[in-house]
Amino acid sequence: MPIYKLRNTQTEEEWEELMSISEMEQKLADHPHVELLINGAPMVTGTMGKNTPMKTKYKDATSVKKPVLDATSYPGN
Repeated sequence: MPIYKLRNTQTEEEWEELMSISEMEQKLADHPHVELLINGAPMVTGTMGKNTPMKTKYKDATSVKKPVLDATSYPGN
């Protein structure tokens, strides 16, 4: 969901809200003294697709082979 920047035209107060497009449209319809401020294109972050390379640290951590322990490997056995 996007974060919208809104302003109360009566008090000049500005704030941000996280809501869906339909929620934003309803808020503007219900409150005629609130306006939407345009502050550039919304930013999408945290996406991971099949063409996105894995982070090196993650790949390194998953490729480490750990020794398999059996009952004779524990101290005192």
